[in-house]
Amino acid sequence: MIMRFLISGLILLLTNTCLFSQSNPSGVVDSSALKIKLLEYKFKLKEAGLYEKRAQNEFEKINFYKKEARKLLDSARVIEKKSELDPADSRLFLSQFNTLYSIAAGNSKIADSISNVAAAYRDTANSMNLMAEEFYLKVIGEFLQKNDEQNKSKNTVTAQQNSINSPVYTVQLGSGNLDSLYFKKAVGVQKVTCSDLVTRYIIGRFKTKEDALAYKQKMVDIGFKDAFIRTTDSMKY
Repeated sequence: MIMRFLISGLILLLTNTCLFSQSNPSGVVDSSALKIKLLEYKFKLKEAGLYEKRAQNEFEKINFYKKEARKLLDSARVIEKKSELDPADSRLFLSQFNTLYSIAAGNSKIADSISNVAAAYRDTANSMNLMAEEFYLKVIGEFLQKNDEQNKSKNTVTAQQNSINSPVYTVQLGSGNLDSLYFKKAVGVQKVTCSDLVTRYIIGRFKTKEDALAYKQKMVDIGFKDAFIRTTDSMKY
């Protein structure tokens, strides 16, 4: 039952992650390799199930022979009582008793020998189930590790792309031919000449518009009333 639950969980997990989808050739893990491992796992379970079935059949034989042995012993006891009640025929009763007892003993011996076979089948089935479970845990462990590595790599690439694509904001304090003394209250002012041949004076680089607006306000507060924010990519060099 546990094995059936494990394999169902594996199938559900692989299905939900689209590993079997032909439209996902760049999936987290090689779907073909996982399919092969899944088939191998199912084969291990099937093989273990065969030994479980064999063990069950042998135990049923044991029950049959033991049941027959009990019937024969019961009959032998009845004959034994008859011999006590009818001493004249005691020899005949004794012969019948010995025959039944011998057959019953034979059945018990057969049951005992089958018991060893059944126990061996059962132990083999348990061992194979354990091997299948260990194989399952290994497969799912490899899957989760590769999935985690792929997600980390994907997140890193996404972060890098976002960083590249995200606009960078700056604060423009003025433009044209301005004296450097005009900017004495601001530290870190850059003078840039763009492709339109206009000279601009900018300060700061900010990843978010909110940070740029906050810094612009500081510039306004110290005297740069015409300060405004813009993105660096809006200026052609």
